[in-house]
Amino acid sequence: MRRAVLITLSLLVCASFGVACGDSDGSDAPTEAVDAGDKEVREEDAGQSDTAQIDGPAIREINVEGGEITGSRFSPDGSKLLGIYHYDDEQLGDYAVVLFNTDGTLIEVLAEDPDVFGTPAWAPDGESIFYANNHFGVSQIKLEDSAPVVLFRNFSGDNLDVSPDAKMLLGSDDGISIEPIDASENAVQLNDSGEAARYSPDGTQIAYYSEERVMVMDADGGNNREVISGDMSYLTSVDWLPDGERLVVSSRRGIEIVEIASSTRETLIDGFATKDIDISSDGRWIVYGVNGQSALEMVELP
Repeated sequence: MRRAVLITLSLLVCASFGVACGDSDGSDAPTEAVDAGDKEVREEDAGQSDTAQIDGPAIREINVEGGEITGSRFSPDGSKLLGIYHYDDEQLGDYAVVLFNTDGTLIEVLAEDPDVFGTPAWAPDGESIFYANNHFGVSQIKLEDSAPVVLFRNFSGDNLDVSPDAKMLLGSDDGISIEPIDASENAVQLNDSGEAARYSPDGTQIAYYSEERVMVMDADGGNNREVISGDMSYLTSVDWLPDGERLVVSSRRGIEIVEIASSTRETLIDGFATKDIDISSDGRWIVYGVNGQSALEMVELP
């Protein structure tokens, strides 16, 4: 079965309380067919863009036609994104791990399966990626050859992260586990209630959420402490800023920047149902999804 994956980009400039955009008379961009194994993929260059004076952050919207991308992650150099594509057609239920540029053009379909994939992760050197699926466990793909290698059949946690020293795989899905990537030791479960766990930039701490609390613990599971709680329903994701002193959190309050030491909170994006946040390694950009919306959104951080 050959399918078409179409990823396009448009630039929207939005205030946190609304959207104001002008008209554009740009023409359709050319398309190119790309052979990706047994899949037919169309690439389309950046589309029309509109601008307006704003009070809130400028939002770059990456539109995905024919499906939805979730769990997007910046490459270590910030030039590419990795994500999970869900085909929204008569083949509903088919998923793919895809690599694409930050302008929205598709690079490659890396893996495909009828069952959903968890949030993928990059190796720190940007030369390979990791992803999880109920059918085969955790796999690694080295991008130079695109051949998947199954690492672990029974790893607890499908939302993945990799330690900055590239030695440990972190998984979270109603509990947090770690395991050496070289399988030199067995997996260790750090807790039984954590979600969306991420390593700190120096690898010494792990941030995650549990119920309506944002938590931080040492990388070995010790020194577990609460950062913020209360009025935190619909918590969906947590990530670190490069200074290792602040988190970016997505909840019903929108997207907030939280100082760990003081629990001080600053609203970045005031919008319900944001999810799947990821911060570029230089701390310049955030990418995230919105529940019920197929497009991804990118915002430059202050």
